[in-house]
Amino acid sequence: MKAVRILIIVGLFIFVASIIIISIPISRKLTIRNSKKYLGETIVKMGKTWYEEVYYTSVVETHGIENGIKKHEYQGINISLDTLRIGVKDNEKLFKEFKNPITKDPCNPYETKITIYPEEPYDINSYRIEYILSCGFEE
Repeated sequence: MKAVRILIIVGLFIFVASIIIISIPISRKLTIRNSKKYLGETIVKMGKTWYEEVYYTSVVETHGIENGIKKHEYQGINISLDTLRIGVKDNEKLFKEFKNPITKDPCNPYETKITIYPEEPYDINSYRIEYILSCGFEE
């Protein structure tokens, strides 16, 4: 009877240990996936604010829509994370959130970037944003 109890306890221990070992990589992947999504949404928000509050008005006043905005329709306007924090107070706060959730290392502020593609009718709200995160995420 004592041997049966020992076998049950050992079996339960192995079962629990297996569940823990299996759940760690799954939890890690979910953490990275959620962080990628959050950081992607955040850098797009930063880009929107930067484009609308800093870039658009300044460029249109200086160069006009044709020479300042429309000419970037296809190649886009590339802006690094480091540049996005300049001139926008909220972006400076958000900049500090760009870290790898596992290693806690900061994202590369020069390789983490957005590209803004102005679209017709080239007004302040007519554009799309694509982004690249360089935060040491494992693929």
